[in-house]
Amino acid sequence: MTPEQEVLIKKAERILSAFSVLKIAINSLIYTGILVLFFFILKIDPDVITISIVFVMLVLYFFFKDYIIFRQARKAIAKQYGFVSGKHHNLHLYIPIMGRNGWMIFLKRAALYIVGDEMYLEAFDQQAFKSEPHNSISLRLGEDFRIISIIIDKKKPYYHVEALIKEQEYSFILPEHDSVIDFIQNKIQPKEEEVE
Repeated sequence: MTPEQEVLIKKAERILSAFSVLKIAINSLIYTGILVLFFFILKIDPDVITISIVFVMLVLYFFFKDYIIFRQARKAIAKQYGFVSGKHHNLHLYIPIMGRNGWMIFLKRAALYIVGDEMYLEAFDQQAFKSEPHNSISLRLGEDFRIISIIIDKKKPYYHVEALIKEQEYSFILPEHDSVIDFIQNKIQPKEEEVE
C-alpha cells in the first residue's frame, strides 16, 4: 500500500468515525434530562445516584456504539480495498466513498479507483458490511458514469459529489485529498439541461 493510499484511507476512517467526547456528553445529558422529565411526569422522585447511574450508562452506550461503528467501517474499507486491489492488479488508487443519512455518514457499497489515467466506480455485491464483497461491476468515468459537480463542505474535511449512473442521480462524499479532487475536477461533465 502506497503512502498516498494510506493517507486517503485514514481520512475516510476519520470521516466515518463520528467519535466526539463532546457529542457523547451532550447526547448523554439530553437523554438523561428526558428520563428525569419522565420521572417527574410519572411522579417518581429520582435520587442523584439513579440519575448518575443513568448518565454513566448512556455515556458508555454512546461510546461503545461509536466505537463499534468505527471498527465496522474500518473493516469494510479494508475488505473493499483488498477486493479492488485483487481484482485490478494495476490499481493506482482506491478511493472509499461515503453517503449521508441525516446526521450519520456511512460507507457506501461502492468505491472509486484510478488505473492509469482512468477513473472507475466499483459497485460491490455485498450483503452486509461485515461480509466481504463477492462480486462487483465497474463503470468507467465517461458515458455510463459521469460526475456532474463537486463541492467542498464548508465545515468538514470532505467533498459532496453529484454524479449520474446511466442517467440516474447518485450522490456521495469523498475525503478531501488534493490529487483526487484535481483529477475529478478535470473530468467533470455538467448535467445537460433537457430542452422541451
